[in-house]
Amino acid sequence: MQKTLPPLKAAASANQQQACVHLIKPFPDCYCMNLSSSNIRKMLTFCTGDFRSCPIYGQKLAEAAAAPGKSG
Repeated sequence: MQKTLPPLKAAASANQQQACVHLIKPFPDCYCMNLSSSNIRKMLTFCTGDFRSCPIYGQKLAEAAAAPGKSG
């Protein structure tokens, strides 16, 4: 089942929106690294807007927290 993304206009205009902290050096599976017609909306929504809601960001955050010897 595919998640419904917020409208781009609403995502871009919210006060808490900012570019993803990993946009400069993205992970290989980030939407901005695998740009296709099916990922453009996700890239605009998550990479340049609401990165805290991004499933990839959440997964990487959880992996970093679970890794031994790493601190957040």
